[in-house]
Amino acid sequence: MHYSGMINLPYFGELRIQRSGWNAVESDWSWETRPRHDWGGLLLWVVAEGQGQIDSTDLPATQILSRGDILFLRWDRRQQARTDVEQPLEIPWCSLDWSQEADRQAWCSEAPSLMLRHARDPGFAIAAMQRFIQCNSLQQPQAAQIYLRTVIAEFAASPRHGSQNKDTWVHRIRAWCLQIQQHPEQPWSIRDLAERHHCSTDHAARMFKRSMGVSPQHYIIRSRIDRAQQVLISSKDPLNVIAQRLGYEDEFFFAKQFKQYTGISPGRYREKPPNP
Repeated sequence: MHYSGMINLPYFGELRIQRSGWNAVESDWSWETRPRHDWGGLLLWVVAEGQGQIDSTDLPATQILSRGDILFLRWDRRQQARTDVEQPLEIPWCSLDWSQEADRQAWCSEAPSLMLRHARDPGFAIAAMQRFIQCNSLQQPQAAQIYLRTVIAEFAASPRHGSQNKDTWVHRIRAWCLQIQQHPEQPWSIRDLAERHHCSTDHAARMFKRSMGVSPQHYIIRSRIDRAQQVLISSKDPLNVIAQRLGYEDEFFFAKQFKQYTGISPGRYREKPPNP
C-alpha cells in the first residue's frame, strides 16, 4: 500500500509516511535488512500474532517477539528476523523516512539499530495500527496520522526493553512461553518459572497474567489444544495416541478439555476442521 503523508513526532522529528501493510508470514519466513546508504529510513512493526525472534547490530542476544511488541528498526543497520514454525508471525508495518536530512543525521547519531518495547495494551496497539493502515491505503492522511500517533504514544508509554523491572519479567515470561509452545507435552508448572527466578509462585503467576492476559494454566492448556488441533488435521493417529503425545494420561480428560476450549469434540473437529 502506497501513500505519502507527513507527520511530525516528538523525538523523531518530521517524517514522511512511505508505505504500510499487514504481513501474515509463512512458517519458513525469514527476513534480513541489507544496509542501504541511499535510504536511511525506519520500519515500524507491531506484532499482531505469533512468535518469532530478531537479531540486531546493537543487541548482545536474540530477542523473542510476541503479540504486542512494537519495534522501530533502522534500515541502515543489519537486522535479521525469523518466525516460529508453529506460530507464524503477523506483522502490520509502516516505513518512514525524514523530510530533512539534518533531522535524520541528528537522530541516527544517537539512536540504536532497534528499539523494542512491549505494549501496555497489546489489543489497543494492534487495533490502532490496523486502522492506520486502512486510512493510509484510502489516502486519508489526517485520520492515518491520528492512528499512527496513537501507536507511537503507546510505544513511548510502554516499559523499555531490557529494564530491570517489569520489562525483564516480560522477556522471561515470553521465553518461557516459547518453550511451552515448542514442547506443550511437558509437565509445565508456574513453579518452574518461580524457582528459576527465585520468587514465590504467587508472584510469578501475577506477573504472567499481567504480561500475557491469561493465567499460566490457561496458557499451558491452550498451547496443548492448539497443538492437538494441528495434529488432528495433519495425521490419522487415534485420539489415545494424540492424547499421550500431548502429555495426557487419560484420553477422556483430553477430549473433555479439548471441547471445553474449542466448543467441539476432537472427533468432530477432525471431521470438519474450520476453514482457514
